[in-house]
Amino acid sequence: MPISAEILGVKIQALARSQLLAELRLILNSPQRDCKIIATTYSEFLVQASRNRQFKDILNTADFNIADGIGVLWAASFLNRKTADLFEVAREFLISAWQTAFDHKKIQYVLPEKISGADLIWDILRLAEEAGNSVYFLGSYGDVVTPILNKYPLLKVASRSQTFPHDREEMSRINSAQADILLVAFDPFAQYLWLSQNKNNLEVKLAMGVGGTFDYIMGKRPRAGEWWQNHGLEWLYRLFTQPWRWRRMWNAIIVFSWLVFKEKYKTLSK
Repeated sequence: MPISAEILGVKIQALARSQLLAELRLILNSPQRDCKIIATTYSEFLVQASRNRQFKDILNTADFNIADGIGVLWAASFLNRKTADLFEVAREFLISAWQTAFDHKKIQYVLPEKISGADLIWDILRLAEEAGNSVYFLGSYGDVVTPILNKYPLLKVASRSQTFPHDREEMSRINSAQADILLVAFDPFAQYLWLSQNKNNLEVKLAMGVGGTFDYIMGKRPRAGEWWQNHGLEWLYRLFTQPWRWRRMWNAIIVFSWLVFKEKYKTLSK
């Protein structure tokens, strides 16, 4: 799998959506069940990885680690720009920040595009319906299956489980269901820790952490519209609609930007 960017020690694969879906189609059509893990990495993940070596290793060993969010594309672009001094670093920082909001094509030359987990889940469900693969829905609370079947009525549902990561019986339930795809909706960091710890025992073809995506599907949380997403302002929409997330947004925007700026500044002394 190609790797074209390293951000705060985390390797992000340079995959366009069409390339990723082609790879996933091959996996789902194969008889092998060796649990390929998809990580959809956004800026908050990268901040966490900079503080937690275990989480960094989890992201770096995922079978697919893709850019989920404009912030990741921006960081890859900014870190790749040639700068001669601190003034140039600051100048490029401001220019690339502007481009992130108003001219995405200028920051998509390192990573081809952002692939949001909230969108990718629908691509995976479509592939599953086409190939006759079954899906296991794990985590979160509520009826996530009905709205999905309304869109993909022929999708095979292996099972739906509303449980926690420490449930020791969950592994046997997943394997007994003979699911092809496992979608895990735990805490964003806990879900990948759980997948990493259990990968060798999971008899599925593909697994992905989906965080709060089930809540979007069930209508529990509103998702930012296309305009907000296209201008890299989905975080601002979330702040308006979910103000209690302000600490996470601080990490995802302010702390992340500062860490990337420092990373770039380090290159001046090399």
